Amino acid sequence: GTKNIMWYQAKGEFTGDHTLKVGNEILHAPKIVIASGSRPQVPAIEGLKETGFIDNVSLLELHKVPKSLVIIGGGYVACEYGHFFSALGCQVTILGRNERLLKNEEPEISAIVQKRFGKYVKIFTGMDVLRAEKSGWSKAVIAKDRAANKTYKFTCDEIMVAAGRISNADILKPEKTGVETDAQGWIKVNEYMETTKQGIWALGDATGKYMFRHNANHESDVVWVNGFTDKRVVMDHHAVPHAVFGYPEVASVGMTEAEAKAAGYQILVGRAPYSAVTKGYAMKEDDSLVKVLVDFKSRKILGCHIVGTDASILVQQIVYLMNTDEQTYVPLAKAQVIHPALSEAVVQAFARMVPPDHVHHFEGAPPEGHGHHE
Repeated sequence: GTKNIMWYQAKGEFTGDHTLKVGNEILHAPKIVIASGSRPQVPAIEGLKETGFIDNVSLLELHKVPKSLVIIGGGYVACEYGHFFSALGCQVTILGRNERLLKNEEPEISAIVQKRFGKYVKIFTGMDVLRAEKSGWSKAVIAKDRAANKTYKFTCDEIMVAAGRISNADILKPEKTGVETDAQGWIKVNEYMETTKQGIWALGDATGKYMFRHNANHESDVVWVNGFTDKRVVMDHHAVPHAVFGYPEVASVGMTEAEAKAAGYQILVGRAPYSAVTKGYAMKEDDSLVKVLVDFKSRKILGCHIVGTDASILVQQIVYLMNTDEQTYVPLAKAQVIHPALSEAVVQAFARMVPPDHVHHFEGAPPEGHGHHE
């Protein structure tokens, strides 16, 4: 074990300037790091608490797989656990409030996931959940389809809530030590991960941004340097990758097309289906896609979005390029690419870059060089 660490397994909250009450003890420290995380958001749905539900933590206590499951939410957690339970033989129904599944992904990516995942689970988007209730030996969720203006009843053995995350700041009360939060309760930090109070830093889910384990790990390194050495470094969030380990797998880094346009970039957009290359063609990955975004002037890679087998592995190659000094796709253009490998689909996406309003027809075309040793 590490020396000089005292662990308090108790609820804690700030009571004053650099002062915490943890359990029955009062703690003072000149330097404090807040990593208070987040918890599942439980929407104010009539009858939900009385009916009973599980979330991404409590589901780990299940002893057997429910025969049917209704998931309230259409984001990462819903897709990952929806895939998990479906693969175990559970009948899964996803009720997403947004018009799109995985609303933070590119529209093309969301559409592909909904089409392919929808063969195994029932997916309803644009749904407002009105109430939950007991229904005999089962449970039921009543939801309204906003577009059709119709109300439906979904019966199931279990209900899962996957409707986003909320801050734990209401428990920690950081405002009592001068640490400001935003309107949603997330702790405000600057580029050095410092809060509004000198000597106090925050990282991870507590800040409400880039809520991934690998990002929190990276932020902890920045906090350590800035708080406990004589150096100062900036936290760079321009290339934070993430993946959705559902079916099909999704991975992304950097800006979406909408974000790049809103930021004022003149962009080029490249798209390639997996089937454009021999490996993807052989895998029958007809509904898989690599999408890349590049700044027209500087050639800098702004974003990469992939849906299909090994998406998280493929996007990682772009993460490395986005962390070079130039951040361009030039090394990729110069490099040899193993044939036949799925990496060729990433190269194909860059080879097919066009202005965003240009329609590039490629669907159905056989991969270049298919059937030949190259």
